[in-house]
Amino acid sequence: MKRLKDWRTRLHEAVEARRRVPFSFEAGVDCALFVADCINAMTGKDPAAEFRGRYSSDIGAMRVIRNAGFADLADLVSSRLAEIAPVRAQVGDVAFIPDESPFGGALGIVIGEQVACLHVDGIGSVPRTLMTRAFRVP
Repeated sequence: MKRLKDWRTRLHEAVEARRRVPFSFEAGVDCALFVADCINAMTGKDPAAEFRGRYSSDIGAMRVIRNAGFADLADLVSSRLAEIAPVRAQVGDVAFIPDESPFGGALGIVIGEQVACLHVDGIGSVPRTLMTRAFRVP
């Protein structure tokens, strides 16, 4: 997997395509698939292909993660992308923001000093200082 020459434009288009699309496990619109869509846009490779359509709820998503042998979402991501120090994350890299969910946190895409994240009513952003783990998209 390697970023395409026009990856910045493709990333921007992927984020904008989800700007007002609400979070919904049933519709396949969650933080992991948002990040996978962004990676696919930047590289032409879908890192979540094997997971798409295999769950339609938070319980189902967690079951898929655990059945794949991972404790949480960040551990799954770390099996596919190189983990880096959050301060070294650059535009287009994956951020992990901890929360109280069964997943241990949410995924987002670094877009500068902010992280684009999927919220209840579409894409929002949080300060990059909230990320506790980061992963390099080659």
